[in-house]
Amino acid sequence: MNSYRVESVSVLDIGPERATNQDRLLARRLGPDLHFFSVLDGLGGQPGGEEAAETACAVFSAFSPTGPEAAYTSRLTDVLFRANAAIIARGDAEPDLYNMGTTATLLLIAGNWAHWAHIGDCRLYLVRNGFLTRVTTDHNLAGELLERGETGPGGSSVRFDLFLSQCLGEDDIEPESGTFPLAAGDRLLLCTDGVHGRLCDEDIARILTTGGGLKKRAETLLTAALQAGGDDNIGLILLQLQ
Repeated sequence: MNSYRVESVSVLDIGPERATNQDRLLARRLGPDLHFFSVLDGLGGQPGGEEAAETACAVFSAFSPTGPEAAYTSRLTDVLFRANAAIIARGDAEPDLYNMGTTATLLLIAGNWAHWAHIGDCRLYLVRNGFLTRVTTDHNLAGELLERGETGPGGSSVRFDLFLSQCLGEDDIEPESGTFPLAAGDRLLLCTDGVHGRLCDEDIARILTTGGGLKKRAETLLTAALQAGGDDNIGLILLQLQ
């Protein structure tokens, strides 16, 4: 298995107005050629968003891929289902947390391949040769309309991105997953909607392709998101492969 040196920076900020931080980040080296990352965003409009993210993060912390590398993407999907079951079980056992939920995006770097699984509206981006590509699809009404080539009612003030179509904590989920080859110099960004909900893809691309080290770029993303306004928590993990 060929491998790259993986450098990562994690940034978590409560934001200007929230009393709690419902975003969670996880970055673990599982072996010489295995690096695991996850970003989670507990649902703030329902009770238990912070607890849902914590419950899922605890499940992810125990993740260790097994079997051939070709099965790694399926293993990531499996761990999403395990986290979903854990959230539902805790909500059933604790009435105050009933119907709690969280979004989550997982990334496993195995040698020169990236494996990912995703549910909700956190995002995974790839920057290669100066170009930004959004890998994941937002599981919300805005994402569904975009997939169908629709834009919603003209003149509507409704924020379609605020209506999730699926997340962890629901009875029936259909996580999205995939894999792609990596190249030296690739940068990958995992982030919650506290980043991409404030910054458009063009702004994110500009920050990630301009000069400065990895930590500087991550700090610039945070500063730009805060300056753009909004009241959400901010969570991101920025990686670079050498």
